[in-house]
Amino acid sequence: ARASRVGELLSIVGLDGLGARYPHELSGGQQQRVALARALAPAPDLVLLDEPWSNVDPFLRDTLRAEVSEIIRPLGVTVVLVTHDREEAFSLADRIALMRDGKVVQEGTPEDLYFAPASRWAAAFVGAGNLLTGRVAAGLVETPIGSFPANGASTALAAEVLVRPELLELEPDPAGAGEVVAREFRGHDVFYRVLLDGVELVSHRPSTEVVPLGSRVSIRLHDGHVPVLD
Repeated sequence: ARASRVGELLSIVGLDGLGARYPHELSGGQQQRVALARALAPAPDLVLLDEPWSNVDPFLRDTLRAEVSEIIRPLGVTVVLVTHDREEAFSLADRIALMRDGKVVQEGTPEDLYFAPASRWAAAFVGAGNLLTGRVAAGLVETPIGSFPANGASTALAAEVLVRPELLELEPDPAGAGEVVAREFRGHDVFYRVLLDGVELVSHRPSTEVVPLGSRVSIRLHDGHVPVLD
């Protein structure tokens, strides 16, 4: 029975035929799979993964994330993943509990945390964003890039609007109010820093959209959720 279970587990984690190998004969990725097989051996209802890939090189880490997800999801096992890597949390989790000083400050889907953060701290922690301060009047928050529904923010008080960088579209325009002051090519996309009325904004655009450094630009907000942080 034990040999049968071992064979079953090795098959689940993709290590068929490697049961007789010693640890030093396995690659780093294979050793990670062995560790996962050991965790699954007693058929648990819950598995804890505590920073499982913190010492793995980035390329292998991405591969292991995908492999572990493919292995575990069909088994119906609940997994609690502890991580400081937001991309890791976003890519693997169905739900995320965001903690600060040992307390859960927000819980929800990855989309909830990214697009509807509960606080300024949560907004900054889960990803880059433009926090624009505006005045609340007539149910709207007025900011340098436009007005947005106040969503219950206190009238006549200042409120902050969170605009994620991928929602800011840049259009080269000699008469535009914005100026591209920095540009970082990242391969699949480009990070732009744009100065608008004394406020520096960050925009992430596909690398196929080329906006030269120093260009004047007009800024348009792509359709998307823009939360107001009162």
